[in-house]
Amino acid sequence: MAFDRRTGLYDGPITLGGDFPPTLNKDQDTTKLEVNETPASYGLDWDVEGILKSGSVPTGTARVAPVGTGSYTSYNWYYNRLMKVNGSTATQLDIGAPEYRAMFYDQDVGSRTCAANIVTFMPANQESLWIATATGSHMMRNMTDPRGFYYLGDFEQGMFAEAANRAITLRGIPFVCNATGIYSWEGGAVKEWTRPVRNSVSPFAATAILADYDERLVIGTNNFVLDTSNGRLFDYSSTGFLYTSRTLTQPVKNGQQPFNILGISLLLDITATAKQKIKWETKTDDGNWYTEDDMIIVDQPERFEPPINNRVTNCREFTMRINSVTSGIRIREIQVVVQGYAQEQLQTE
Repeated sequence: MAFDRRTGLYDGPITLGGDFPPTLNKDQDTTKLEVNETPASYGLDWDVEGILKSGSVPTGTARVAPVGTGSYTSYNWYYNRLMKVNGSTATQLDIGAPEYRAMFYDQDVGSRTCAANIVTFMPANQESLWIATATGSHMMRNMTDPRGFYYLGDFEQGMFAEAANRAITLRGIPFVCNATGIYSWEGGAVKEWTRPVRNSVSPFAATAILADYDERLVIGTNNFVLDTSNGRLFDYSSTGFLYTSRTLTQPVKNGQQPFNILGISLLLDITATAKQKIKWETKTDDGNWYTEDDMIIVDQPERFEPPINNRVTNCREFTMRINSVTSGIRIREIQVVVQGYAQEQLQTE
């Protein structure tokens, strides 16, 4: 490792990918991504912190919706009240008097009228009732008041749900997976979780969602995982495994010269005694993807340094991707050894 103060150029290792598992970011310029972001990936394990390996989408759990008793099982039972969308007027939510689970009695007005036809409704934010429609949502406040002094809040158009199975609460917070992405709402501003993939939002849109309540996951059935504890997005809509690194770059600026890639290193945890394999490719500048020789890994090394057969000298951009990993491989970090890399670029890594 060396830095030439005279030329401002650096020779040595740089982290190309790390702080795994990486989150998808398809909208940002690949040269601007962080080491824990990927412009294209699927089939990654979401669960093990600090590790890149293959994985699958968890099953998730459907929301439990308690109902009335006796002849009133078609009503929901929330905040000790029977509730149901009116059979004649789909914009109207009928709300019963408290404590009556086997008989419906009006209390005061006995209903509230929403801005659009009701798709679903459920408790949220401890004392509120979230009412979702295909064009937006209301939050009904003060639902624990036994006197019926609850009130319908303003209409939030960003929180629309085209179908009941596209809406769920996680730790009391409403989430939707609608045609434009995944959103949550705690009663103030709506939060957009899919901003990093907004311009290519599939498969994180218009999908039935479940939850993993222990792990704080929103799960798009067979399609995706949103880890709400850190905002990471994982794609499972394609079969197999793909991880693409960020792009290491040295643009033409102030007479900077192209740099060289002298080698690549994978820091590993191998969990199997059998021979392991990684299929991978590299790309420089605007060239095509080059299929490198498979990495064949034996003897459980902590660091593996495969040869690079692609021409990786005098380049201004370098990217690598992994197309397949066997189940015993856990990657902790991916490093490249550079030559002639500008200090200005190094400071942005």
